Amino acid sequence: MSSSKQHHSPPRVSEGDFREVIEHSPDGIAIHRDGQFLYINPSFLELFHLDSAEEVLGTWVYHFVHPDEHAALQERVGRLLDGELIPVRETRLLRQDGSVWLAELTARRVTFDGEPAIASIARDITERQKMTARMMQMDRMIAAGTLAAGVGHEINNPLTFVTANIDFALEQLEGREGLDSVREALQDARSGSTRIRDIVSQLRTFSPSDDDARTSLSARAVIESVLRMVSNEIRHRAKLVLELDDTARFFGNENKLGQVFLNLLINAAHAIEEGSRGDNQIIVRTRTDDSWVIVEVQDSGGGITTEQLPRIFDPFYTTKPVGQGTGLGLYICQQIVEAHDGEIEFESKPGKGTTARIKLPHADTPHNTAKPVSSAPNETRARILLIDDEPLIGRSLSRTLRPDHDVEVETSAAKALARLQAGERFDVILCDLMMPDMTGMDFFEQLAETSPDLADEILFLTGGAFTPRAVQFLNRCSNHVLEKPIDSSMLRALIDERLTSRR
Repeated sequence: MSSSKQHHSPPRVSEGDFREVIEHSPDGIAIHRDGQFLYINPSFLELFHLDSAEEVLGTWVYHFVHPDEHAALQERVGRLLDGELIPVRETRLLRQDGSVWLAELTARRVTFDGEPAIASIARDITERQKMTARMMQMDRMIAAGTLAAGVGHEINNPLTFVTANIDFALEQLEGREGLDSVREALQDARSGSTRIRDIVSQLRTFSPSDDDARTSLSARAVIESVLRMVSNEIRHRAKLVLELDDTARFFGNENKLGQVFLNLLINAAHAIEEGSRGDNQIIVRTRTDDSWVIVEVQDSGGGITTEQLPRIFDPFYTTKPVGQGTGLGLYICQQIVEAHDGEIEFESKPGKGTTARIKLPHADTPHNTAKPVSSAPNETRARILLIDDEPLIGRSLSRTLRPDHDVEVETSAAKALARLQAGERFDVILCDLMMPDMTGMDFFEQLAETSPDLADEILFLTGGAFTPRAVQFLNRCSNHVLEKPIDSSMLRALIDERLTSRR
């Protein structure tokens, strides 16, 4: 044999070496025969919260298995003893206190003390399952937000022509005698359309948006808007007590702060068992001091333990059962509040309830980001181009405007662009934002290349900017935007203001 080559014999492994590996395995390992434990490793004791092996050896294996799993486990043991290899299976196991935990369980037939036995290996996957459930919940939240934005757009479009036609009918009834019941019916319908509009507006709380626009907000208005959404969660659990300061105003993003208050109110409701409304209450109060608007949500639920309280803002930490909480709610609340230069804190006593407290810098005076409109009517008859892919919107809005103006309707932005590029001119251009083929954004950008003065005069109509591009476009665009459903008086006032400014 060449001296440059050496034979390396495999190292000799003693029984003690194998035992060392098994004793230090992070997975629980147990050997059993005829349904009784013969050996368990330290990790098995840890996973089952046991103090010593003596508590387990010689006991019945199935005492540590959820009853619903017994039949499947017995069938797998039979297959193993017949020489089959069986796949890994998720199995519910029991601790002595009755708590259930989820294990990834695998087993093999072995020889132990000279006789056939089963070696079972259990790996705790409870946290992995929780993480999977949280990720699924996050996906559902994102999907719900996207759905809410899309549904809002689809509702606002037909609601626009419903509202416009009701307004038109009411105007036609002015001064007419003997039609009070018709007028009252139309006013009720108008009230109903306003409620639908408000509900759709509240759905935006769930909508994914890059919009971080901030304005002066009434604490009462934001809280009352959120309460309408969460009232069903509260009404069967607690009495709702409101102590709201009408003067309290903070500066912030309504959608994002709405998410914060929504989360806190849902948490307060879920801290109280259903069916005990008479014994519990949730108090929402606002107050101000020299620096802050302070919003408190106080519940009389079970409270938070001193061990849990320091962790409530940790991402993915939750005390709720798997699938009922993501563990992200309070973490996101904290991020939003701190981004608004505010503070969020909790006080809680087990059995006494919890108080969530948010502090936000106050805004002394209302801040109106909307452009002012003239209240004085303009007598100039204008030529208006209305672009919307919904024919009924075009018909209803033109019906509203035609007593005072000449209105041309196009359902295609591309055709409208061609008319303008061919030299046609209009005093006012009303354009929907979200349309198939050519959007209002595309129309604006292409018109701006050839006629920037016309592009600057466009008044946009939108049922909801539910795409990132639409949100970004509106953030950087200085043109006036009217939210659908369109208020007829507001539309007329904007047109009058536009015409007056050109005199």
